[in-house]
Amino acid sequence: MGEKIRDLHPIQIGCCELMIELNEAYEKSRAGRLIHIQNPHFRFLISEQGFLDLAGTVLRAKSEMDYFKKKGAAKSFEEQSAHVEPGEDTRKAEEHFCRELEGQEIDYRLLERNDRLLTLIIHPQSVERYTVFRDENPGVKRCEHPYGELFQYRFLYQMRPFELLRYEDVYFEIYFRIPCMSLVPKTWIPLDKMIQQRVWESSCGAERAKEIDPIVRYIYRLCWCIFTKEGFAEHDAAYFDENRGLLERPELEECLEVVFFRYTPSLLAILRDGDYGSIIRSYYSFDQY
Repeated sequence: MGEKIRDLHPIQIGCCELMIELNEAYEKSRAGRLIHIQNPHFRFLISEQGFLDLAGTVLRAKSEMDYFKKKGAAKSFEEQSAHVEPGEDTRKAEEHFCRELEGQEIDYRLLERNDRLLTLIIHPQSVERYTVFRDENPGVKRCEHPYGELFQYRFLYQMRPFELLRYEDVYFEIYFRIPCMSLVPKTWIPLDKMIQQRVWESSCGAERAKEIDPIVRYIYRLCWCIFTKEGFAEHDAAYFDENRGLLERPELEECLEVVFFRYTPSLLAILRDGDYGSIIRSYYSFDQY
């Protein structure tokens, strides 16, 4: 048995108390230390790297479980079919949170609104003030984002990773640029600069918060359905139906072209027909770029 280095931490699984112990390798010629998870009646041995992989998986599972209970948007497509409108508690938390941001001169736009989950984007020039607000506000608890770096998602083109805050028992998902899931697995990229700039050029004033430009929201929702969810739930179809008037605005077509390029005319035709279920197949079979 390898020589014990030190106890790391006690854990409890059900009624069983165990100690996590760090040990040297059995033989000096073998690379890598060992982890023992044990008590007087039981011992489980695993390599140090294997333990880190296992611990990361457990942390992700716990974070996602806590997150999914409130958010639901990272669940499988089949589990996302029901969209829940914000309740009174969520509306109050939104009002309070946004009032605090504005009190700290933090510029933001509200991107998505669901029960117990709000998605906001923070202006690049407000990031420093936002960071102070996040770290020094006792009512804000920082959580791990299931689409974050802890779970091996990558952020390209100098994107800041997403953040997840809990405030008044409501989750606030924080973006710093409008994201899009890359075709490269577990990789996030920002949408084109034209779309990023449009976020801050205008906003729709609302009772509780600064709403994002409707064209930006439309493109964000479309990209999320195509690249992240790979499908359109019933509430997604209802959203695109309700916003069909945006399809006649030339600015929408201009923004779509910097994302979908020569596929844009085909995409617009499908969106006008409301045949959302055919978009995924049509997009991935398109070869006239």
